[in-house]
Amino acid sequence: MSSDYPKADAYVIGAGPNGLAAAITMAQSGLEVVVLERNDTPGGGARTEELIRPGYRHDVCSAIHPTAYSSPYFMTLGLENYGLEWIQPDIPCVHPLDGGDGVSLHRELKETVRTLGKDGGKYNRLLEPFSKNWIALTHDILTPLGWPNNPLLMAQFGLRGLQPVAQFVKQFTSAKAKALVGGMSAHSILPFEEPGTTAFGLVLAASGHGVGWPFPKGGTDQLIAAMIKLFEAHDGKVITNAELTNIDALPDASIVIHDTAPRSFVAYAGHRLSPGPKRALESFEYGAAAYKVDFILSEPVPWAYEEAKKAGTLHLGGTFEEMRQAEREVHEGIMPENPFVLVAQQSLFDRSRTQGSDEVLWSYAHAPNGYTGDATEHLIGQIERFAPGFRDIIIDKHVIGPMNLQEYNPNYVGGDINSGKQHLAQLFKRPLSWSRPYQAPLDGHYFCSSSTPPGGGVHGMSGHLAAKVALKQKFGIRAS
Repeated sequence: MSSDYPKADAYVIGAGPNGLAAAITMAQSGLEVVVLERNDTPGGGARTEELIRPGYRHDVCSAIHPTAYSSPYFMTLGLENYGLEWIQPDIPCVHPLDGGDGVSLHRELKETVRTLGKDGGKYNRLLEPFSKNWIALTHDILTPLGWPNNPLLMAQFGLRGLQPVAQFVKQFTSAKAKALVGGMSAHSILPFEEPGTTAFGLVLAASGHGVGWPFPKGGTDQLIAAMIKLFEAHDGKVITNAELTNIDALPDASIVIHDTAPRSFVAYAGHRLSPGPKRALESFEYGAAAYKVDFILSEPVPWAYEEAKKAGTLHLGGTFEEMRQAEREVHEGIMPENPFVLVAQQSLFDRSRTQGSDEVLWSYAHAPNGYTGDATEHLIGQIERFAPGFRDIIIDKHVIGPMNLQEYNPNYVGGDINSGKQHLAQLFKRPLSWSRPYQAPLDGHYFCSSSTPPGGGVHGMSGHLAAKVALKQKFGIRAS
């Protein structure tokens, strides 16, 4: 089997954003690099497909990309020179409330502040340091633990972000402020009582005010297409339909970087691991899941809250306490009646995604890990709650449950789109060591999936940082 693969200085297993980031970093340093991808197209969690009907393009997993847009690594690549074009929605994110009310995360911090009444000043004081210095902040929060580049800014961030969001929101008095911060923090996919959940909310709110929540024109796969073009410009090779089932099938290479979850790594390399590291990888914890539904609609969603009609992303969860209860139930293995739902309406701003006057809608609900039930009505019910008449405009839909997500991308164990629970104990110690997070327990092998710092999201930092470690150790190359 090894004869099927060309010889190379380095191999990357998995062609997701992190795997490609690792591959590009090494190729730009002069190495011969080959990427193996199990599917017939590269992309990992960053694919776009015609899931329902020809001509209607749906992002299969990730959709909205503030961290890709502002990634310290991606910003150095000039991907716009390889065809990538970003679209900024009029409003980054809206959180509807009952009765046609809601709250909006605007690009301009002051616009959001004006809508929060007595809480506006406090929200401004909390967010302004981070939104104003968002790009600088990314150099610290999208890296492993270490001495920060911006110590005072990070000290501020840590003091606030390490709090459980259930505690953090007590300083606000309005339902709007609490809902806005709660919806942002729900991206942690953790119970609101967990320490560190506020950090997720601060990151997403600060990025929205700092750079917006954009998405690639044409689909998330256009980010991958640009990365592939850049990689191939440095003589890199991507081999698709090449699932690695036994690590012994690889040709000898100085570096092998794995854009795979710990469970997958153990499956194909476990026979070469000593008992201690193998047990540690097998005990790596996975978090709650996504239950995804894509729609084709006959017209735009009839949101009751007017600003929702101009938003790229929506958080549907109601009040802070409703979201808190739903997230608690998810982590108790219960599918909530009213789950937290994320919605993206890209076709409002990108007509290349759809046909005629129809719209496409991307959505997912938080669900228990490994959930096998049917939560489609739970999700539709939350949309209908804030957009009466939504059911009447559905032309067709496509459902991907948690176990379907795992089948589609084995890094999403049980449907966990973050490839590992992101509580404090595991956020930095991903998957084995906080001090050497990218080091696999085999010589010359490294981890780079979202199971390593800085965790979930499309940013390429895990791959880039893993490649930097590998290049320094194996070739004495200090990549920038």
